[in-house]
Amino acid sequence: MTTAIGDDLAGWSIGVAEEVDIPGWLYLPADLSTKEQDTWLDEAGTALVDLIQATAPQLDLPPTIAGQVREVLQAGLSARAESTCELMYQVWPVAGPAAVLCEVNATRTEELPDWKQMPGRVHDAVARHIGPGLQYSTRRVVDEGDGPEDLSAVHFVFADASYAFLLSLQEGPSPLIAQALTPLAIFKDALAVVREDGELFSSTPVVEVIEDSAWPVDEEEVS
Repeated sequence: MTTAIGDDLAGWSIGVAEEVDIPGWLYLPADLSTKEQDTWLDEAGTALVDLIQATAPQLDLPPTIAGQVREVLQAGLSARAESTCELMYQVWPVAGPAAVLCEVNATRTEELPDWKQMPGRVHDAVARHIGPGLQYSTRRVVDEGDGPEDLSAVHFVFADASYAFLLSLQEGPSPLIAQALTPLAIFKDALAVVREDGELFSSTPVVEVIEDSAWPVDEEEVS
């Protein structure tokens, strides 16, 4: 899937440079009619129920599983309709009706925060078709009324002197985010940005001082 980038990046596009097949990685389309939405929900829902069953055939799926999957899919379409991101995906990392959202965003490099001052963990990263960048990860515990919930988010950032591209797993339950990291890394290495002249966008290192250790989701410490 390739999409054009608007505003001051007219003529640029972003998408995948190579074919990837990531189970449970679902592109969320925008601007669907009501009929198109219903068709998409039916087709995606059937495929995901089949995937859940194939992933864990020993599970005795409840008769409500199709409805539960459809609710999560509908929530994804609603999130896509409210977002201005370039691309959005829903990631289904476990054998059940649970997903997290992945966004691809474009911005100006000058609008990026000072990552070394952010309350998370930063270390270096590389995307095969883009170049060097960083991974910024956060983790926190919130009390939602039913007890504490452990939430995490992961962002890959690739930039040059003018423009930056962010690939982000939106904040969600830490166990789901942890399971989604492997498909996120696969997608990162397939992602490419094409300039208006047809050349690939190449990033440069985002920060000079970067932590060497990656972010383990099973740590007790909370960022």
